[in-house]
Amino acid sequence: MKNRAIMKRTYSKRWGKMKRKRRALTYYGAVGIALVIIYVVGVIFFNSHFKANTYFGRENVSFMTAQQANSKLAHHFSGEKYYLIEGERHITSFKPGDIGVSFSGEGRMGEVLKEDNPFIWPLSFFSKKRVIRVDDIYDKILTVDQDKVSAYVRDLGIDNQGREASKNATVAYKDGKFQIVAEKIGRQVDLKALEKNLVMTTLKDSKTVDLQNSYRQPEVKSDNKQLIEQADKLNKRIDLDVKVKIKDKEEKIPASEISKWFTVGEDFSIRVNYDGIWAFAQKYSDEHGTINKPRQFHATRQGNIEVPAGTLGWSLDVDGMAKQIYKIAEEGKGAVVEATIVGSGKHEANDIGNTYVEVSIPDQMLWYYQDGKIVFQTPIVTGHPQSPTVRGVFYVWNKEQNTVLEGVNRRTGNKYKSPVSYWMPFNWSGFGLHDSPWQPAYGGNNWQWAGSNGCVNIPPEVMGQFFNMVAIGTPVIVY
Repeated sequence: MKNRAIMKRTYSKRWGKMKRKRRALTYYGAVGIALVIIYVVGVIFFNSHFKANTYFGRENVSFMTAQQANSKLAHHFSGEKYYLIEGERHITSFKPGDIGVSFSGEGRMGEVLKEDNPFIWPLSFFSKKRVIRVDDIYDKILTVDQDKVSAYVRDLGIDNQGREASKNATVAYKDGKFQIVAEKIGRQVDLKALEKNLVMTTLKDSKTVDLQNSYRQPEVKSDNKQLIEQADKLNKRIDLDVKVKIKDKEEKIPASEISKWFTVGEDFSIRVNYDGIWAFAQKYSDEHGTINKPRQFHATRQGNIEVPAGTLGWSLDVDGMAKQIYKIAEEGKGAVVEATIVGSGKHEANDIGNTYVEVSIPDQMLWYYQDGKIVFQTPIVTGHPQSPTVRGVFYVWNKEQNTVLEGVNRRTGNKYKSPVSYWMPFNWSGFGLHDSPWQPAYGGNNWQWAGSNGCVNIPPEVMGQFFNMVAIGTPVIVY
């Protein structure tokens, strides 16, 4: 009896479990069938209706048929107003008809709807606002009179010549290396882009067209791979070991100067910049040479003074130097540039040296120094106050005996011819050293009333001695 009761209870439990499983299967089956039916109905419905959260620009067309959406958008187009701005500045307002745009979606909204996959309709209920891309379909729902759009843009009177142009990204030397300089967007307007933006705005979720969105874009931007590669190559070029040799001294050219020897062309090729090289050679000559520079000079009676530049001085052969550097830059190998010196005076920083002629206008004296010592001196007469002697650092460039000096008296305007026994010109404008037998006296204040036409007059009795002592090329310091 006891065993029978146990078996009966066990059977009852099993039967209860089976009944519950059957009920659960029946329930879930019914739910599944219902969901399938709902899904199928949804597919059928959304095959002819736009899905949930669907917008054309600002217009909600959710659950609408193509015809209903067409009517709504046509109504929207009839009186909508748009605004053309540039940043914060209002330019004008317009309606679609003003720019030659009209809605023509009738019969075409269905084509747009066909591209809207109905099989994924459930997802639309859980998605955010979905704006249909009009960039690719606007030609299906709009009629655009392109001539009228172009005329409207032309009548805006946009003057690109008065606007800043965009600048491409470039390579420039900065902080010790070549770097990419980012592009810059200017304010010139791409008129074709503006035409399209005007048309597209009539379908988008905005009532404003900002002119800034139609600015011409730079053609080369900072992420351009070729530009980046060339910057890397240029940084290798500026590591060249290039030296300039003047006489027995060599100086290494810094990378900051070498960087000016190269440019990147529009085709991204690295080009050797001859103009930049020539400018460097000229600058180097100016820095190291003495031509056209005033000099610090220790005068016999006045001590340390500054004397203006004159004809004395030396520089470097800039053209020859530039040609050497250009070849080095093209080959991309380090080398020594042999700089050739041209000009007068000692080819050193102190090109006057310790052998020179000193002419003091205030003291009306001439001294001749040889190896740092006075070996000749004499009182003189320099130019009259109205025809003064030129001041500066010069050199004797010629010597003549028994010649006639011809010219025009700067005070009277009269021509003159003056025979002299000794003539030593020191600049290119007719100033020189010569004997003057017509002078009654030398030194003192005689120059103020009996001064010359600009030359340095030397007593005849000592002029021959002085002439024989001074060689061509000797510096002449006049102050």
